[in-house]
Amino acid sequence: ALLPPILEGGRYTLAGRAALGGTWVCSLAALAVLWRYSSRSLLDMWLGVVMAAWLCDIGLSAVLNAGRYDVGWYAGRIYGLLAASCVLIVLLLESNKLFARLVVSHGQALQRGADLHSLNLQNEQRAMQYANALEELHFKEEEIRAVVHNIADCVLTTDATGVVRSANPALAKVFGYTSADVVGQHISLLIPELAADSERAFIRDGEVGGLHRDGRQLPLELAMNDFEMHGARRSVVVLADISERKQFVAELRRAQVKAEQANQAKSTFLANMSHELRTPLNAVLGFAQILLSDKMLVTPEKRREFTQHILTAGKHLLVLINEVLDLAKVESGTLSLSLEPVELQDMMVACRQMIAPLADSRELRLRFVAEAGMCVQADHTRLKQVLLNLLTNAVKYNRKGGLVSVTCIALSPERTQIAIQDGGEGLTQAQLAQLFQPFNRLGREALGEEGTGIGLVMTRRLVEMMGGTIGVSSTVGVGSMFWIELNAAARAARPAPGQPLPAGP
Repeated sequence: ALLPPILEGGRYTLAGRAALGGTWVCSLAALAVLWRYSSRSLLDMWLGVVMAAWLCDIGLSAVLNAGRYDVGWYAGRIYGLLAASCVLIVLLLESNKLFARLVVSHGQALQRGADLHSLNLQNEQRAMQYANALEELHFKEEEIRAVVHNIADCVLTTDATGVVRSANPALAKVFGYTSADVVGQHISLLIPELAADSERAFIRDGEVGGLHRDGRQLPLELAMNDFEMHGARRSVVVLADISERKQFVAELRRAQVKAEQANQAKSTFLANMSHELRTPLNAVLGFAQILLSDKMLVTPEKRREFTQHILTAGKHLLVLINEVLDLAKVESGTLSLSLEPVELQDMMVACRQMIAPLADSRELRLRFVAEAGMCVQADHTRLKQVLLNLLTNAVKYNRKGGLVSVTCIALSPERTQIAIQDGGEGLTQAQLAQLFQPFNRLGREALGEEGTGIGLVMTRRLVEMMGGTIGVSSTVGVGSMFWIELNAAARAARPAPGQPLPAGP
């Protein structure tokens, strides 16, 4: 009852016309707005269809009737049913199509999801491989960096103009520079031969001369290789200090020369030894054959003379063999020495007693000077052998009525010198150069003096084994002086009279 009437006398009232007109105008306006869209969606199109059906329904049901249920009203109901059914059918068809498309899209989405999952797994594997590769690359870089930094050779990198870009720590060991000192400097600072205006500026490998920070010349082995980094040419330079190698090669050459000299000396020694052994042996055999011969008449005096010659030659041969055997022991290192403090005053007394008969037979004077308590570190027996060899030579090659002087001098608290001076004819420089050669008697064999030529060789070897040195100085017409230097030693404590000697350890 509160609503306004819309029909009076079978016709629309003003309120009814206003409601119908407003509805129709609004629907037309909405349809016009939808029509003017430049890009209409599927929903807009269906909304337009509904608006058109709505306008037709209003026109058939409200405008074209005259207040009663006429043909327009029935036609409007049928049209509304058909329109609604058409829209419903089309919506159902579209819904089915959309559902089918949704199913297909869902399948494709699942497939794409599976593909994306597979790609994700592949990406994860690739990411893991990439991470492992990065880690391995980092490890390799650290390893290469560690090798370069710890390598003994100097490793530099330079640009195309020869300016140093980097250097490893070995630079300080080889050249005395730090990396900061040479980075930015030309490589000719280290290797003058590689200066830009030098003829050897483009040398790539071989031996070059380096310059140390303190000015020393260094023999170096150079190896240079070029590479490219970010489009720019770089060079890696490896410099190895070959000073020790060259020194080793030089020492090897010297050792080779010494070995060749030793081999030559051995050959000469064997030749001389065979000659020296053959001479007395021939004498023994010759005189023995004469004595055994029945065809030659030998008087008792001659027999005694020949026997004496055989005995002399045999003794000489025995001395020669003993000296050769001693020398062989010394050279092979099998001769053992017992180094102990030896008092020189007692040694001089013993040597004087042994050499005095030979000196008296040649009318020579002897003088021995040694301070009381002076001792040297030596083997007692071998030191006596050395002194007797030198004294025997001083007596044999002295002038008649001359002097043999033995003087012991303390050169320092650590070294003591024993000098043996004779008054003989002396030796020339050429003879001094051949003095310590075995079986070389420097022509003295023509004087008729007995000897083997091994004594001085043995003497030098024994002195060296006792930690000493031996030397000689000579003046022709004046004489010669042989001297030996040995380590000084403290005087050994002697037991008091009546006390026993201390027991060994």
